Amino acid sequence: MNRISDFEIHSVAPMILKEGQTILLANLQEEIQGDPSVSPGVIQRTIRMTRTDLDSFLPEEIHLLIKQGYDAARHTFRNANTLSNGMNGDRWSPIPNDKLPATTSDYERALRKTHQSRLRLWEWKDYTSWIALIPLLSSALICLLLINRLGEFGISSYDYFF
Repeated sequence: MNRISDFEIHSVAPMILKEGQTILLANLQEEIQGDPSVSPGVIQRTIRMTRTDLDSFLPEEIHLLIKQGYDAARHTFRNANTLSNGMNGDRWSPIPNDKLPATTSDYERALRKTHQSRLRLWEWKDYTSWIALIPLLSSALICLLLINRLGEFGISSYDYFF
């Protein structure tokens, strides 16, 4: 995935940048240390391994994914001397604070639980699961029709498969 983003940045940047402008890249793979407002290293490493393309998320994961992106961007701006140290500000989160774990160990426990119970490829409430069912059922129907047509050529489906 990094190769694609590197290519896009290096090929598009010269076309859109004006004289004296630069692009700052926030690296989400880098562990941020030395900042007390950032999540501990174990949480940063765990949230980095979260697959954002497969499943729905728990409130803890949503909060930590947003926080990780915010912290990485702030760290990048600080290193480029474009943000003063006093600019911490409040972080926006779609999850109310009373619904979030209170301690780091509670976050760790919640993340461990979610990483153990993943790999659900079907979700009843997810419309993409239902859309994916159409090609699956179509393929099954085509296979059944082809197996049925084998009988016209003197081949029984039993002989064909066994």
